Amino acid sequence: MPGASVQRARSCGAMDPSTKNLIRKLLLAELVGVVGFYAIYFRLHANQGSPTGIPFIYFSAYYKWNERCGIHGVREKDQMKWSNSEN
Repeated sequence: MPGASVQRARSCGAMDPSTKNLIRKLLLAELVGVVGFYAIYFRLHANQGSPTGIPFIYFSAYYKWNERCGIHGVREKDQMKWSNSEN
């Protein structure tokens, strides 16, 4: 029955245009979210010496993310840097 599999493949490939637009928008939103997360993470990782100009909620999410990934001690190192820079 090779003809049946070809017919089934064609019917699966025909999507409604609104469904295609929805899938594109979801993929674009996912891409924007991943790029935004990476940009914020990279900025926080690169600027560990100065907490000015970056909202506190980003730091707490950054530290929690590192701890969940198994990178411990970042929060303590930053606190030591900030306390030394204030003196």
